Amino acid sequence: MLKGDDNQQQPDERRYGAWGIRFPPWLITYSDLITLLLTFFVLLMSMADLDPVRFNEASNSLKGAFGIRQQPPGTDVIIPVFPAPSAELDPYSRSLINNLQHSLKLRFEKLDGEVSAIETFTPDSDTLLVRIHETLLFSPGSAALRSGSHAFLETIAESIRHHPIDVRIEGHADKSAVESSQFENSWELSTARAVSVLRHLVEQKMLGVERMSAVGYGAERPVSKDSGDSKSHLNRRVDIILKADFASGTTSAKEQKSTIPL
Repeated sequence: MLKGDDNQQQPDERRYGAWGIRFPPWLITYSDLITLLLTFFVLLMSMADLDPVRFNEASNSLKGAFGIRQQPPGTDVIIPVFPAPSAELDPYSRSLINNLQHSLKLRFEKLDGEVSAIETFTPDSDTLLVRIHETLLFSPGSAALRSGSHAFLETIAESIRHHPIDVRIEGHADKSAVESSQFENSWELSTARAVSVLRHLVEQKMLGVERMSAVGYGAERPVSKDSGDSKSHLNRRVDIILKADFASGTTSAKEQKSTIPL
């Protein structure tokens, strides 16, 4: 018996060396499995740009393999895997708007009329707001354009005619504007004034109607909340919002369209 026991110990000694360490048979399979899992996750981490469809398929297969239960309908929790990319400012839109603002200021100064009744702002890098007060466009309580306003509107239209710019015309009024008016409220008056500006630009074939829209806000968006006569007139206005749109087109075309002659 003793001799037989010595023979059984010899394979272990030859296999594991002088230390006489004994490993259970399943350990080799386990180590192979861990190595394969590590390789799999390294491949996942190396894929910086993942296909959403393939990623979802792989994610679902992993959930099933590890026994993760699916959420019942109505309780889905969506967690973004990667942060949404921040919107980059279009340099062509910014250049176009800056050139347009500078060009309009110079052209307005050459016209006869109340230039002080026009203001320009850039609320966004791709947007120019041209604010025209009531005194230049309309008589009190009226939605008919004054003849003196035509030159200013034509200047705006001529400046943007050949450029990718969408036009939004917003009419604004206050309660005092309808006291001597045929309109029942400031909503109707502001809307009629916005449409009058749009109709003039379209009928004179200055701009295409597909690029334009008109809306009236009544007294809901005042510039000044002062009820006194000194500033209340500022609320009676028309805002022409010019928004650059370079969604399509080649780089050379964008560069050409972002240049406005003075």
